[in-house]
Amino acid sequence: MNREAEKADHLKRIELSIEKVEKGGSPGRGEAAAPLTFVFGVGTDGLSPLEMSLQGRGVGDVADVTIPAEGVEYVFGHLAPPPAVRNLGPGDEMRITVRGVAPAGQREIIQAMAEVAACGSDCCGH
Repeated sequence: MNREAEKADHLKRIELSIEKVEKGGSPGRGEAAAPLTFVFGVGTDGLSPLEMSLQGRGVGDVADVTIPAEGVEYVFGHLAPPPAVRNLGPGDEMRITVRGVAPAGQREIIQAMAEVAACGSDCCGH
């Protein structure tokens, strides 16, 4: 199989697991990793910071992301953060592991685009 087909890029379905990283640098103890599945690159404002940190990564790759002053919503952009990480604040870290990358089906792409369009600029914060 083509190795590029297994990398996070536009119109791919990306499956992640996200964990809060404790201050000592290890994932949170006793907390299950939060799953997140989305279609890469369908946001109206371009790639979210989360997508930018994942672009070109494949299954098994890990990205450590520090929450900036703008907050967790900024990192996720048009994507709804999983409930387990919504309470993270500036300076907190997440460890994001790519669990799956596959071409998104036409139905998935249209659904993802419709969700982004329905959110609008006055979004309630997902």
